Amino acid sequence: MRSSMRGVARISILVSLFLALFVPAASAQVGNPPRNAILNSWDGFDRLVLWELLAKQKLPNLAAIIREGSLQEIRVTGHRTETKPSHAEMLTGMAAKDTGVITNYLYQPIPEGYTIFERLQAHLGGREHVRTFMVVAGIAHVGGRSAEEVRAWMEDKSHRHTPRKDGRTLPPGADDVKGAKEYYSEPFFLTKRALDAFDADRRDVSVTVPVFLSYLERFKSPRFLAFVHFSDPDHANHMFGSDSWEYREAAMACDQGLGRIVEWLKKEGLYGETLLYVTTDHGADLHSHKHNNAPHSWLATNDPLVTHGGILADIPATILVRFGVDLSRIEPKLIGSPLTGPGDPLSAVAAPDWPAGPLATPRQKASWLVRLYQGILRHLGLEKAPDRHASERRHVRALQDGQLPRGFPPEMSPKPAPQA
Repeated sequence: MRSSMRGVARISILVSLFLALFVPAASAQVGNPPRNAILNSWDGFDRLVLWELLAKQKLPNLAAIIREGSLQEIRVTGHRTETKPSHAEMLTGMAAKDTGVITNYLYQPIPEGYTIFERLQAHLGGREHVRTFMVVAGIAHVGGRSAEEVRAWMEDKSHRHTPRKDGRTLPPGADDVKGAKEYYSEPFFLTKRALDAFDADRRDVSVTVPVFLSYLERFKSPRFLAFVHFSDPDHANHMFGSDSWEYREAAMACDQGLGRIVEWLKKEGLYGETLLYVTTDHGADLHSHKHNNAPHSWLATNDPLVTHGGILADIPATILVRFGVDLSRIEPKLIGSPLTGPGDPLSAVAAPDWPAGPLATPRQKASWLVRLYQGILRHLGLEKAPDRHASERRHVRALQDGQLPRGFPPEMSPKPAPQA
């Protein structure tokens, strides 16, 4: 028993020395603060299909942003892979228990002061120093209606529902409502009071982008933080499935919309002063119309200081830090960390749980410390980790070889490389 405890102590000392000697501390603030930032959500666009379309060069505007910055893997954790809780985390950096947005059907308005818009206003000295606005393509899960408005809408039988390929119907603006009575004020009901504009309506990207550009024109000075939501991929997934050509077509429409936003920024001379963060709230289940287990998100950005992936909450944390906000002073604490710098070495070993309680043996605790040590080595690139996405990358290579999934038009088949 004593020898086992001595072994645990030795490993603890080794881990502590390793962290102290080889893991640099991440700075609280990095780079020069940007003048502006735009966060763009492509609702329900899965990482696997993103790789597929990038490999086929069907997302040229997103690819151009990635060339300036990077493409990172983001995972959705801590709640269901649903639109309401994911967007609440994306725009606050906080856990579901703190925002109160637990699922699509168990939620409350996000408390005042919790979103990145309100925190940046407080940091920069008020609304007159930074303009903030949200343009949302939907009226439910990323909505800001009061409980009374939601109740009246749910009880109004005149709404025309969107037909789905599987024969079911879909209420306008809600991607997967199953008839539940949503009588609560929506997540951004309190947030919209602090914004210069909150515009939510049922529309596709071809309508959303002109609305967003009109607000950019109106609120471009002195600086801005904006959010724009594209719902097209999620609606296409629910209507036609993740294997369909329509799902991919919706993503390409989002890319065209992104291109129009970039074109406007360049025309106004603002592109060089604006950081773009393009992401998704969740992915899509393979061979399905759902996203019950779809944690594969992603982040494409022109921010050159983003160096690694993480979780959804890391994206708002990154935006705040890039504007110079001190995250250590935020209460309740964010669960996200900036995606700049070396990252948190312990995030690579979040899975092992410390074996506590009367049944925990010294051997179990020693095993946990060994897994911690191995995780740190993997995180720093000193030990080769298993490729968790090998099957997805094989799928992309198969696509490049001409093996297309069901629903693809024949003309989309990759052309063989010319012979030398």
